[in-house]
Amino acid sequence: MGFFTAIGHGFAHYADFKGRARRSEYWCWTLFVTLVTILTLYAAAAAAQPKSGTALSGLIGLGLLAFYLAILLPSLAVTVRRLHDSGKSGWWYLLTFLPFGGFVVLIFTLLDSEPGPNRFGPSPKTPGSSYGGRQPQGAPDWVERAGARAAEIAQTGHPAGNTLSSRRPPVSGGFGQRPTFGRRQTPPGPARA
Repeated sequence: MGFFTAIGHGFAHYADFKGRARRSEYWCWTLFVTLVTILTLYAAAAAAQPKSGTALSGLIGLGLLAFYLAILLPSLAVTVRRLHDSGKSGWWYLLTFLPFGGFVVLIFTLLDSEPGPNRFGPSPKTPGSSYGGRQPQGAPDWVERAGARAAEIAQTGHPAGNTLSSRRPPVSGGFGQRPTFGRRQTPPGPARA
C-alpha cells in the first residue's frame, strides 16, 4: 500500500476497529503523523524566536493539538487493525500504559501477517481479498475522478462545468478604477439623505 493510499485508508476507516491492516499501512500512517509533528514543531520553534513578538507559536501549538485530537481515533484504529493482522487482540494495546509495554506492542507491529484468514478477517495480502470487501482494489474513487478531470483539462484546455471563472462578478469601471465587489453603487448625482 502506498503512502497516500494508507493515509486515505486511515481517514476513510476513521474509527473502524474491525479487520486487519498490513505493515505498510501502519508504518505509512505512522510516518505521516511523525512528519506532520516534526514540521509543526519546527514551524512553532521558528515562530517563537525572541524578537518575533507574535502569538503565532501559540496558534501553531493549538493547531498541533487539534491535529492530535483529529488523528487520535484513526491512529488507535490502525494500530488495533495491525495487531489483528499479526493475530493479536486489540486489547494488547493497553500494554502501552505499562513500563516497557510500548516496546512489546512495537514488536507486535513489526511481526509479519498471519497467512490466510484469521479470526479478525481475511488476509490483506491475498490477491483479490480487498480487505474483506471494505477497500476497493486499485486507486480510491477520488483519485480516478481527479485523473479524469486532469485528462479533460489537458484535452480541452479548460475545465467543463461550473467553474470559478464563470461565477466571478463583473468588474465595473475601467483602468484605474477600484472594483466594487458586492458593494451597492449609487448613480452619480446629488447625495441621498
